[in-house]
Formats: sequence, structure tokens, C-alpha cells
Amino acid sequence: MKKIILTILLIIVVAGVSGGGVYLWQKGILNGGKAKVITEVSALQNKYNDTNNTEEAKQPLVNSNSIKQGNVFFEKNKYGIKDLWGDFTFDGYVDIKHRECAIGSYGCDIASSDYIYFVLTKSSSDLVYDFLKENVGNAFLEENSIGIGCTEQNIIPVSDLEKIIASNKENPVEITVTKLESAPRGGVGQCYSFFTNIKLVK
Repeated sequence: MKKIILTILLIIVVAGVSGGGVYLWQKGILNGGKAKVITEVSALQNKYNDTNNTEEAKQPLVNSNSIKQGNVFFEKNKYGIKDLWGDFTFDGYVDIKHRECAIGSYGCDIASSDYIYFVLTKSSSDLVYDFLKENVGNAFLEENSIGIGCTEQNIIPVSDLEKIIASNKENPVEITVTKLESAPRGGVGQCYSFFTNIKLVK
């Protein structure tokens, strides 16, 4: 009888040990599998992030044909012209150049004029400099200057115009201007300006 009882106990112990071994073995496999899955998911996530960051890095901050700063644009306008438009504040001073031409010749509406260039020392938007580079050689613009009309024919209020004309490198002034979209046009008068709504600030 004792022998039978011992045999039964031995079977129970062996079964328990075997069962525990199988459980621990299975648990090890599951834990190992779980760790492998976590590692693979992490690797895929890192790969996605790297790819996403690379793609974002490839994207320009602005479209090469469409640059915007605040309410200022430098892009192809509705007429298909690479153009600048918006509102600006400029610091600078005047440089007046005398012009003469034969009445009736292309773009000549007055025989003699003093054209006003406003030399920019500070601008509310750097895009104006891109516009000036885009239009090198234009009679109404210079490397760092915008044309604002003639002393003889001008839309600037007289009181403002007198103070603007009196400015110089040592005594600059501040003005606000508006640049509208440029439309295709033929010859323009000698006192033409790309800019309008020119006002003296101080």
C-alpha cells in the first residue's frame, strides 16, 4: 500500500515538475517573441520617421515660383509676369537724375524731366531686392533704388514730396508705398513708377 502511495506521489511530482518546465519554456518563447515584435515595430517606426523627416527636408519652405512674406508676394502674377506686389515701408533718401528725350519717341511724353529714385537703406520686406534683381536694366528701377516719379509730374502730395526730395544719405526719411500687380503694357511715360500710394511717414 505504501509503495502504491509513493508511486502516485512520484507521478504527481514528476507531472508538476514537467508541467512547470513546459510553462516556463512556453513563457520564455512568448516573452522572446514579444520582445522581437516590439523590436521590429520600433525599427519600423524609426524607419518611417527617418523617411518622413527626409521627405520633409526635401520640400522647400516656399514654392520656387511663389514666395510670400506677410502680405507681400513675389511670383508669377495673373498676367504670367514674374512680379512683386504688396505694401511696403522703406527707409532711404532721394537720388534725382535728369533725363531728356525727343517728344514722340518711344516712351517720351515730356522733353526734359528730373526723375526721382528712392535709394533703399531699409525695407519691411527683402523681396523688393529680388524684384530689383529680376528687373536689372529697367529705367524705373536701379540696383537698390525704386523710381517714384518725376519732380514735374507726381502723384505724391506736394507737402510730402518736398520733404522726400530734401532727404539725403545723412538725413533719410521713411515712406510707405504700395506695389500693384503689373499688367502687360507698351511704352510708358518718362515719369512712370511701379509704385503707388507713396506717403511720407517721417
